[in-house]
Amino acid sequence: MTKSSTSLAICSGAVNNIVMTSPPLPRIAHIMAGAARGGAELFFERLSVAQHRQGYPVRAFIRPDAARAARLEAEHVALSQLRFHRHLTYLTRQHLKKKLTTYRPDIAVAWMNRAARATPRGPWALVGRLGGYYDLKNYRHCDALIGNTRGLVTWMTQKGWPRDKVFYLPNFAKDFSDVPRSGPISSPPTCLSCLRWVAFIRIRASMF
Repeated sequence: MTKSSTSLAICSGAVNNIVMTSPPLPRIAHIMAGAARGGAELFFERLSVAQHRQGYPVRAFIRPDAARAARLEAEHVALSQLRFHRHLTYLTRQHLKKKLTTYRPDIAVAWMNRAARATPRGPWALVGRLGGYYDLKNYRHCDALIGNTRGLVTWMTQKGWPRDKVFYLPNFAKDFSDVPRSGPISSPPTCLSCLRWVAFIRIRASMF
């Protein structure tokens, strides 16, 4: 339908005949090579599950970990397990590149140093997620960085990263909205941090 015919249809009241379609949600890959337990590792699981529940196509790429795989699969999060070689990073990078190329994400989020070193550039926006003052050389090939504190964001920009490529996106905890409240109701149980992640994903997907 041309612009003129669309305008004519609207003016004539034939709005119901116009099919409005939304752009597809960006495909997200989360790459985690961390330990079995840890704050970042557990938040990685919560975020993957939350984004999946919101309808985003999500795939988690993790080290072999039966317990983590079981938790993600219980929430119907797609996942791939692969070895992250400590000293043979290039082998992991080649293997991961094949898997990412097959999955075709719009955004790949590399969680912490080992995942960042192993995740290659490609036809996706590569985002490094830091939860501490890590060596930034592991993230030189990333398109953008995420810090989970404002102090990290300031530090990364002081280290030379452009301010428009560094984002503050805090963690969020488990949703306890089903637990009876013991105090006054001040606001709906909206997960603001999760919404910030969603907004960030939409922005990054639109830039690449």
